[in-house]
Amino acid sequence: MDEKPGGQPLLDPVVLQRISDRVANAVATALRKSGLLGKLEALGRRLRKEGGPPAPAKVESPTEAPAKPQKPRPICTEEGCADPVRAKGLCAKHYNRMRYQEKKKERPEPQIRGVGECRLEGCTSKVHARGMCGKHFMEWVRSKRKEPV
Repeated sequence: MDEKPGGQPLLDPVVLQRISDRVANAVATALRKSGLLGKLEALGRRLRKEGGPPAPAKVESPTEAPAKPQKPRPICTEEGCADPVRAKGLCAKHYNRMRYQEKKKERPEPQIRGVGECRLEGCTSKVHARGMCGKHFMEWVRSKRKEPV
């Protein structure tokens, strides 16, 4: 029990006993209302009767098939790589590298802002984005069209 610097207890033992009784009663009431107290009491009776904790029930699924032996996974075809295949005969690292290189080839050459003229007929403004000047680019964005008019 905690004490004051002078050696006296912080709380009277009688007060402490009352507090602990009230807490115990509140917990018991909450357990009783939830139905958990009855289950705990039944478990305690069963444990005393059997002399030990109950064995966990074995759950068997009648539809569960026996485990099949696993096939060995193929290995990446890239030279010096021993990782398992993800797709197209390549591991995840080499497959993603291949995909990135393919996408890079498909992309058009990036255009530099302010260099060149708008690709729409009759407009001589400098390029802002996608080969169009700022005015035509924003018209295209607002209309949500794939190609400018």
